[in-house]
Parts: sequence; structure tokens; C-alpha cells
Amino acid sequence: MYIKGNAKKKEFIKEIFYKFKRDKNIISATFVGSFVDKHSLKNISDIDLIIIVKNLNHKTKENLEKKISQINLNRLLGDKKKLLINNTFGPLKFNSNKNLVIHLMVYDRKGHIDHVIKSPFTVYDWERSNVYFKKKISEIYKVGSLQFDDFLSARRGLFNYANDIKLKKISYRKYRFFKNKYSTDKHFIRLQRRDKCEYYFHIVKNLILNFIKFNKKKNKLFFIEKEVNNLDKYFGKSFATKHTKNINNLIYAKKTKNWDISKNIDNWIINFIKDFQSIIIRQIDKSKKIVFLRHGKTKMNDGTFLGQNRNPDIDISQTKVKRKLQCNKIYSSPLKRSDQTAKFISKSKIIHDKNLLEINYGKIEGLTINKLYTKFPKLIENWKNGKDPKFPSGESQGEVARRLNIFLKKIIKDNSKKICVVTHNVVLRCLIGIYFKIEKKFWYKINIPHMLELEFLSNNKMIFPNINRKKIKILFSNFE
Repeated sequence: MYIKGNAKKKEFIKEIFYKFKRDKNIISATFVGSFVDKHSLKNISDIDLIIIVKNLNHKTKENLEKKISQINLNRLLGDKKKLLINNTFGPLKFNSNKNLVIHLMVYDRKGHIDHVIKSPFTVYDWERSNVYFKKKISEIYKVGSLQFDDFLSARRGLFNYANDIKLKKISYRKYRFFKNKYSTDKHFIRLQRRDKCEYYFHIVKNLILNFIKFNKKKNKLFFIEKEVNNLDKYFGKSFATKHTKNINNLIYAKKTKNWDISKNIDNWIINFIKDFQSIIIRQIDKSKKIVFLRHGKTKMNDGTFLGQNRNPDIDISQTKVKRKLQCNKIYSSPLKRSDQTAKFISKSKIIHDKNLLEINYGKIEGLTINKLYTKFPKLIENWKNGKDPKFPSGESQGEVARRLNIFLKKIIKDNSKKICVVTHNVVLRCLIGIYFKIEKKFWYKINIPHMLELEFLSNNKMIFPNINRKKIKILFSNFE
């Protein structure tokens, strides 16, 4: 654990983590946000603390709040501020000169996974933090990569922001407990002048910086004060000319706490969101679309290892296709189950590519997992040690990933506007594992249902995922 900051701040963190030392219900506790990024507690509006627990109920939440409220601020900080706990979910601020606010967000594992799916931008930012107790957040369930679709469908995405502004309210959530169950209920608070400035700054800052993170493919700290000067680089000259002045006004208001800004700010923020949305949609439209899917189910998908050495037909009765896919070009593994699926979903000419073949299981072909444990215990031992061994007389995952990479370089050069790719379970596990930054030793956990469409986009000689988070939850269901 690395703590950036002065001695008082470090002591404050250690004191809180010490309170959790004997709590076996806690899986992870992590400080995030500006509190982590800055050296001192000065000019920090609140302190964000994320706690993930095994079992969540009203008593759990109250006990955590009680432990935190016992912190002696005068002793630790030499400050007579009152410690206030904000236990809502969302961008609400309760800070004042008299309070030190801890924004305490408590989740169980299921709730954290749901939050990753619905609010990937927020959790992606949290994953940068190295100030944690027990486990890093990314070890529990990770965001992986930001996507264009996140800007459109995430809880703190464009449509959510636009709806809040239309209602002139901030949406936030609070727990409601009943017996040993809970729900997160949505609430609204009307935007006052200060709230409005804070919220509009939040919207502008996060949309711009998340777009930069997406483009750079880096989860690192960027500063709006610096990046506002580079808007033309990311968004074009027209966008920069139109919006830079008002963005700087918001930055100034936030810094000086002078909330007396233009009355036209409401109309401007709506236009900012519309222009931002147009850029996202334009980027999606100009990108090449590549839809990957696993072949239709066969009668040999019965729990035995099915690789290159058996070549069954697809089971039409088990293969559900809602629609024909409109593809300019379709690539397929040469194996019958992929070729037949390709013919089933599209009328386009099929191009067979051996790089899309399923993994070669070698001597494992046709065995059940139980027989594998009995016959090849050394293989199991290597997996448990995080290694990537070849299957006896077959391939390793790394070898499949290398030939997949050869194929990806090929389709990057393909000028077709929409491409469909029909392939196999392990090939797609490699694809998702690589692009969502999952350690290779965990790729076997990725769940690839038959016929699930997985959209990727390609432009500027790059390929990146654009998969709706509800589908990603299916892919990562074995990580839960």
C-alpha cells in the first residue's frame, strides 16, 4: 500500500484501517478520489471511502459508520472540524468549512459487481488507488476497459446527466433495508446555485477526462485544468472554441468557491452534452464494426473437451438465431460448427481462416474435467501455479492468443464496413481476456455463450471493445 501525503493524512488513514482490523466481514476498504491524489487535506471537498463486505444489512452499515465516527479529528489533524458521514451514492456534496465529510459507500460483492456494470467510469477511477485494506477493488471484479457504449448507457453517462439537468435535480441513491435484504432507491434533490456549479463541474470534468482515458487507453490521473487547453486535440477546434470559456469559468468557480456564474449556464451545459454526444456517435459511425460470436451449440458440447480433433455439426434445435446479421464480410473457423453457423447467420461469402480454429486440446480431446484431473495431474498443478502449459500434444492459451493476434492484424487492414467473425470458446476467451486486461491464469473463467454477439470497433489501425455492460456481466459471471 502506497500512501501519498503528509504525516497527518497518513496517520488518519492508518487510524481508520486499524478500526477495521478485526472485522472479518470486510473484504476490501479503499480510499479513492482527490483525497488519494493530493498530499494534504486542504481544499478536499470530501473523503471517498469504499468498503466491500461479505454480508450487507442495516447493522453492518451502522457498525461501520460507528467505527469511523469514533475517529478523533482534533488529535489526528489538529482540526476542530466535525466529522460528517455521507452514506448516499452519487455526486451529492455535504462539505462546508465546519465539516470534514467522509463519503462512505458500502457494497456487498453482488452490489459492487452491479455498480461496475452500471457505473464503469466511477469504478475505473477507483481502480487507480493503492490506498487499500486487504484487497484492491480490481481484484474483486474489474472494469477492464472503457468503451464508447459506456458514454451512452452508463449510470453517469450522457443520458443520465441530461435527464438530471432537464429535471433541474441531482439524482442519487440510498439504501433501504428490510429484514436481511436491501434495495437502492433513487432520490432527487433540487439544484441550488452552489449545487448546480458543483454538479456541472462534475459533469464536464468527468466526461472530458473519461474520454481522454478512453482514447489513451490508460487509467491514470488527468487534470481538467491542464486538459482544457487541449480540447481541440481530442474534440476538434469547433468544440474547443464553443466550450472552453465556460469550462474555465466552472474551474474558476470550483477553485475559488465563487458560485455567482452566468445565468445562461443551464442552456450551455445542455449544449455541451449534446455536442459531446454527437462526437461519440460520430466516432462510432465512422468506425468499422466487427461482431464476434461463438458457433451454434453441438451435441458434443456436453462437458467434454471439444477442440480441433472432433468436427461435429451444429444442433439446429439448440441454435437460436433471432435475425440474420448484416455483414459486408464474414470470417469463420474452417471447422463445421463454425462454417455452418456462418451460413446460418449471413448470406455473405465466407472466408475461412485457420487462425480462428479452436484450441488444439491434443490428448485431452473428448475427456471430461474429472478424467483430466486423474490422467494429467501435472497439468492441473501448473494451472494452479498460474502457468500456461500446453495441452499434451496440443496448444497453450498463449499460442491461441498469438494466432488470434495474426487474424486481428489482418482484419484491421480489411476495408469492409461491417465484419462478422464466427469462432470458438477459447479463441473468444483470449480476445476478451486481452482487451479487458484479465490475467491469463483467469481466462478459463470467462463465460462465452453460444451465439452471443460481441461487438468490437476499429479505427486508426486499432481494435477496441464496444460491448454492452449487461453482456459483459454474462461474460464475467464466473468471477462472481
